[in-house]
Amino acid sequence: MAAPTAFRKTRSRRIYSPYDIVIKAPDSFDLARIFQDAVARDGQQGKPSATSPTEQAAWQSLPSAPDGDPAAELPPLVDDDAAQRRRRLMRPGTSMPPQFQAPPSPSKIFSSPLAFRAPSPAPQSSSPGQSNCKPMKETGKHKHKRLKRHGRRQKDAKEAAREYQVREAMIVKYSEPLFIDLGDKDARDLPHADGAWVGISTKQALDAALLGKVFTWEELRKLGFKYFAWDGLKRVAIVDKYTRIIVMLAGRPPDPGWDASCERIYVAMSATKEDISIKTSPEQRRGDFDFINTGVSFGRGQQHPINASHGTNSPAIDRLLEDADLRRVAGFMASSFAVSAPKLYQHYEQNMAILKGSQPELKIPFDSPIYAGATFNFGPGVATTIHLDTTNLPYGWCSIIPFGRFNADKSAMFVLAQLGLVVRYPRHSLMHVPSAAIGHGNTVLAPGDIRASFTLYTKGSLFRWVEYGLQLEDKLKTEEPIRYQEIWKERPQRWEFGLGLLSKHAELAADIRQVFDVHPPEVDID
Repeated sequence: MAAPTAFRKTRSRRIYSPYDIVIKAPDSFDLARIFQDAVARDGQQGKPSATSPTEQAAWQSLPSAPDGDPAAELPPLVDDDAAQRRRRLMRPGTSMPPQFQAPPSPSKIFSSPLAFRAPSPAPQSSSPGQSNCKPMKETGKHKHKRLKRHGRRQKDAKEAAREYQVREAMIVKYSEPLFIDLGDKDARDLPHADGAWVGISTKQALDAALLGKVFTWEELRKLGFKYFAWDGLKRVAIVDKYTRIIVMLAGRPPDPGWDASCERIYVAMSATKEDISIKTSPEQRRGDFDFINTGVSFGRGQQHPINASHGTNSPAIDRLLEDADLRRVAGFMASSFAVSAPKLYQHYEQNMAILKGSQPELKIPFDSPIYAGATFNFGPGVATTIHLDTTNLPYGWCSIIPFGRFNADKSAMFVLAQLGLVVRYPRHSLMHVPSAAIGHGNTVLAPGDIRASFTLYTKGSLFRWVEYGLQLEDKLKTEEPIRYQEIWKERPQRWEFGLGLLSKHAELAADIRQVFDVHPPEVDID
């Protein structure tokens, strides 16, 4: 029997092949073994290869490090002997004290530098097996089918992103995070403007001693701050005196390809930065780095919500927003929000649905059901001063993920000002923070470390726009005076309403089931 070949014959016995070059593999070639080795390497490294000069430059500028990841060596939040007591400790009326400790001694976090190769050129061969016919041309019919399939896949992906569903297994997995009890801290004391649509200015809300500077851990320790050594993996809720979850250290999905996706995002952000022109004020309040805000804008005299305008930067930013890895990360950010604050998620989703239904022309980043805006903080030196994002919803959450290469034991720790807390913040891990109500920033970035970050959020003014019936306050006051008076009377209660959307730790599972209509499996009892 003849060996299989890549060549085909027509009925006229003409030999052809869809491939330009056909090379027979040697008998020793073992495709299954190669696949196994590749999977093993990917699981160990999770490191992508860059093919363009821009991508190579972006990653080759990052510092390498010796073997050993200090994150893997951190003590667990709860020791093994206490693991079986964890659920009992987290029931109402009890709390698990945070395991505060001094940061570990500096050490490198990456196992080895990335190796990059240009794609190997196709081998030139004069083998008899080489086809002498021209490559097949795509006909109009084939092109139509291909484009139709592509359009259908895009539509299915967008629909999947909008229709988030929660399964019972996810509730079991995500509804009982560890938690940090802040003692007498009360979320009601956090700053907010009248009506709780937006926050108040940073200067009004925070101690002047914390403003305008990126601190070291040692400086914050002397000011009375405590340190929490988060491993970036476990879900940890930060709760107030009433066990309301006000901050969620959400972690990351248990996927060996997650690091590779996030590394490619850093490369894509670096390439985008080279393709755009950024006019950043030298006195921008968050730090000395370039950034771009995109999504839906509303405020500063605008008559209605509009798409952020980027001029000549638009093509590059649009390409970045279509990046498959970035869309994946954005999907995880929304999913994590849903299982961390389900009532708040539902509040966002309902308001966003009204907004999108009234203005289909609005370009919502990633077709997100909850986030109307996105910020790219471009590297290489992103470490923010302590600040408030006062235009965001004060009881709402801003979702943040850092990228790059930095030693989380000594670089860019996350500062929560009013909570007096500094959190170890590894790369590629997600955190949800009420960015308009809690002053937040980073500690100093260590020399040679590289860091960027990506943030999703929704402006509080968009919630106000929906509440006012998709109109400005002056128009509401003139055309619907009775409704205007009702809303005005409700303004003092809106902060309490917003805090009521934050789940209490022991009620999180029940809230998820109620919001997403998920019921535990029935058990037959004989």
